[in-house]
Parts: sequence; structure tokens; C-alpha cells
Amino acid sequence: MDTSGHAFIAVDIGNTRTKFGFFGPEELARPFPTAKAIHYEHEPDHPRLFRWLRQNAIEEKPVCWCVSSVNKTRFRALKDRIRSHRGTGVSSRDPESLSDTIQLLDRKDIPLILEVDEPDAVGMDRLLVALAACHAAETEPLLLAVDLGTAVTVDLIAPSKHVTGQAIGTIGKATAGIFHGGAIFPGIDTASRALHSMTDRLPRIDNVDPSAARFPGKNTVRAMEAGIAATIIGAVSHCLSQVKNAEQLDRLPIILAGGAAPAIREAMRRAGLEMLDYPGFPDLLLSGIALAKRVLRSG
Repeated sequence: MDTSGHAFIAVDIGNTRTKFGFFGPEELARPFPTAKAIHYEHEPDHPRLFRWLRQNAIEEKPVCWCVSSVNKTRFRALKDRIRSHRGTGVSSRDPESLSDTIQLLDRKDIPLILEVDEPDAVGMDRLLVALAACHAAETEPLLLAVDLGTAVTVDLIAPSKHVTGQAIGTIGKATAGIFHGGAIFPGIDTASRALHSMTDRLPRIDNVDPSAARFPGKNTVRAMEAGIAATIIGAVSHCLSQVKNAEQLDRLPIILAGGAAPAIREAMRRAGLEMLDYPGFPDLLLSGIALAKRVLRSG
């Protein structure tokens, strides 16, 4: 179905929250697209989502909902919400005439070469962050894409502009680069909840601020915060050192994404890690969805 006349909303369904990014024609036309407006939900909230549509003058237009999801239950619930709302008469137009489309992205929609053992098992969130990273940092021969959510993923990415040797023949013009795999470990909130639920006396910390964490912590909460921050920064540093040593690199920049990225970026910089800036920080995955949709339209 031709969706070129539709309003475009990128949807990132994670395990703990859902992000919606509205891209107008101007934003989609940019070499690196960034969302014009963003809406966040930790729990499904029918009224707030559709108020957001009205505020951005989207409700009266047909919408292409382009979705990346790591949670099947949340995706089904979103589909039901969209269909229910568009069919309730809340919009002044006939719901059938809106002709909304809901498109769930698949791995085959992502123009990356996957140099991993099980390509079909790689999460869509990792691939879309990698895709956007290839465009945001196309001048870098190698970089680490770090997505900080419920889990932290650290992936090694090679933008296609710098790919040489045997891989050249396997890369088409639309291919953004090579995904080499990486590491996965608990995110900030996941680590905090695990420390509380799996011990008898450690408290629950609802809002860990890694940028404020300092070692040594002078009380239990501060010690937990220092440990969580050190775990994440130390793990990323370890991944970086392994690649630099193996590839004999002088530098290996990092591009951060995800809800916890703003809180930990300065702490990583203090640790001597090189951070790359990009438009729309920290919502790199939403830009990845827009880039994937662009490839699908051109195909």
C-alpha cells in the first residue's frame, strides 16, 4: 500500500516503555531524520496518546505507524488501541477513510550485513540503533553503539563507507554497514531491582543517577549507585579495550542511545570515553525506524 501521503509515526516498543516519534515530510527528507515530536509511555495510556496526535495536528490525517517491538504483548495491545480509537468516532472523519497502516518492521527490512552466528535472533532494537549509528557516524570506520534501556547492549558497527576487502562484494548501495555483534547485560533499573529483590536488606532505588554516583559511596544507597554506574561504565570500557587491542586502534568512539543515556553520558566522558554527538539525542532508535522506512519506500 502506498503510504507516501500518510503522517509518519515511528513506534519503539520496549520491555518497560513505548516511544512514539512523529516525523513530518521535512524531517523525513533530512539525511539523518530526527523526530519533530516525541511521546513517551511507561504504561498504555489511550487518552494521552491521542491527545498527542491532536496537539501535533495528526489526528485528522491517515497515519503510517511503523513499529519496532521487542514485546509481542505490548504490540498487540497497541494495535487494538489504534483500531479502537480510530473506530470510535473520536475523529470527525469517517475512520475507514483514514486508511491508517500499522507496519511491524522485520530484520529483512534493515539494510545491514549481520556478521553473527544467529542473524534471526538479533533484536530489532539493536539493529535499528546500529542502522542509525551508521548514518549518524558515517565518517567513522568503526564505532560502538551503546543502547541503555532495560538491558544495555554494546555493539560493534562498521559503516559501509569504510568497508573494504571481501565484504565489498556483498554490500549493495543501500546497505548501511556491518553489524559485528556485541554484548548484553542488565540496565540501570534492572540491576537496581535485582539487588533489591535478590537480597534481604538492600533497598529498592527507583531513580539511580549514574552522573552523580561517586566511589566510595558513604551509605548503602550511594554504594549501590556507585556499583551500578561502575558496572555499566566498566563493561563498556572493557568491550572498547578488547576491540582496540584486537584491531590495533588508537581510538574507538561511542554513540549512546536509550532512556538512560543522558544520565550516564557525562559519567562516561569523565571516565575518558569518547562520546559522539548526534541530532535527536538520545532517541537514536526512532531515527533508525525512519531510515528503515525510507529504504522500504525507495525499494
